[in-house]
Amino acid sequence: MKIVRSRVSGMTIIELVTVMAIIGVFASVTIAGLGEVRKRSQAEASAAAMETARAGAKTCLYVLGNITQPTDNAVLCTEKDNLRWPTLAGKWEYSNTFDAGDPTDGTFSFSASDGTDTISCDESECTHS
Repeated sequence: MKIVRSRVSGMTIIELVTVMAIIGVFASVTIAGLGEVRKRSQAEASAAAMETARAGAKTCLYVLGNITQPTDNAVLCTEKDNLRWPTLAGKWEYSNTFDAGDPTDGTFSFSASDGTDTISCDESECTHS
């Protein structure tokens, strides 16, 4: 009598562990790269918010004669409660280095930082360093 062996096809435990290890390596490389992308996008969003704040500050200083201390969602100038400092993205915060300016010469400056990078704005431009 002949014994017939049926062969079941499938993956061995070694093959399965190897595939899981490869997927783990790909996942760790992807996740590590996302942190830098997130930081860059938060910096770009904060830079855009600072440009908006700069334009609002020019209006406040030139038209109304004052600018308030920068704080997320605080009033930008005392006579216009609908003009507000924009909320910054991620870990970005307004710095205490603030010059409210003088309506006679039209100068002002403010900045924000995430602990490593800084965005500084004055009446003419915002710079990222």
